[in-house]
Amino acid sequence: MNTLKTLLFDASNGFLVQARHLLRSIKEIAVIGCRHDDDGTARLAELLKPELILIDMSMRGMNGLQARRESKAHPSWTLVTISCNPRE
Repeated sequence: MNTLKTLLFDASNGFLVQARHLLRSIKEIAVIGCRHDDDGTARLAELLKPELILIDMSMRGMNGLQARRESKAHPSWTLVTISCNPRE
């Protein structure tokens, strides 16, 4: 069975802990990395070559919208932007 290599980027470390815990229970998903700051977001994605990236819409620096633009250069990435803010 293949697993979906997944990266998590969110400004909240608490969210990352919870998301990683939840995703660990899904056999088809392998969380290969997490970051709670934007420093090196694109470099980490290029290095680890994920198939799925979950990214916070409102991270400072490389936020979800900027990551969407960046992902166009990487057609193998599937990018999902997430937010807990009802205004986003």
